Amino acid sequence: MGNYERVSGILFGLIALATGTYLGLCAAIAALAKIPFRQAVANFGYAFLPVEFGTAILAFGDDALEFFGIVQPAASILLGLGFIWSLVLMISIVRHQCNTKVRRVAVGIPLGVVLLGILFLWLSWYTSGAVVDVT
Repeated sequence: MGNYERVSGILFGLIALATGTYLGLCAAIAALAKIPFRQAVANFGYAFLPVEFGTAILAFGDDALEFFGIVQPAASILLGLGFIWSLVLMISIVRHQCNTKVRRVAVGIPLGVVLLGILFLWLSWYTSGAVVDVT
């Protein structure tokens, strides 16, 4: 098996893992919020967009950031702002999707934990300077 097949396998494996994790999270949220699964999938994914936007800028702009020598500070700023924006968006979505305070808290906790996990995962990669460029 060549390098291309190995990298492709890892890429598609990670995509499948992320998709499965998101669908599992939506199933739990739908049960906690007492809303249809389809509604949870359609609405709660928006909370992850700001933090993922920050990671996309870091992933696709890493050469420019390395050229200027600001990978670690840019990672901290982009991921921090994306995380805060995601939290604000998550709170807004949870408030509109859940009709009681108990359900809002029950749905907000797993969403917040996943957002924190994403933040710490990316921060650990970029602030450590151990990111490997496979291009």
